[in-house]
Amino acid sequence: MLALFTSALLLCSASLVVAAPGARNHTLSRREDWVRAGKGTVYSQDGSAGSCGNWHDDYDHIVALGHYWMKHDYQAEPCGRQIRVKNVGCDYEGIDGEGNEIVVTVQDSCDSCDKNHLDLSIGAWNELTDDSEWGELNIEWNWL
Repeated sequence: MLALFTSALLLCSASLVVAAPGARNHTLSRREDWVRAGKGTVYSQDGSAGSCGNWHDDYDHIVALGHYWMKHDYQAEPCGRQIRVKNVGCDYEGIDGEGNEIVVTVQDSCDSCDKNHLDLSIGAWNELTDDSEWGELNIEWNWL
């Protein structure tokens, strides 16, 4: 009888352990860590400093973000942060590189970009699209 009671108690205890909620990984639940879907376009800095205050060659892997992220501030908080960008295809012919991924650094702002629209430097665009003509492509991106 004692053995039966002990077995029943162990089974109940085991089911409580299995049913107990695990610790949440709070770093993965932060909104900025989510993978975002958006569009990517290309721009040239035209020899001027970006809104982060730095000069870059058009072939550096940099990106401009919309005001949702930059908040109209000169040298805003995202300046210098890195983003992983993936080319997930295009609705237009002539833009290749689907599946390519790159890492870019935030160095500028884009007045016409919405929340999930990234404006890529020429160098970043070329690597992401296998040197395709300029246009618009579908991307996924996340903060690193």
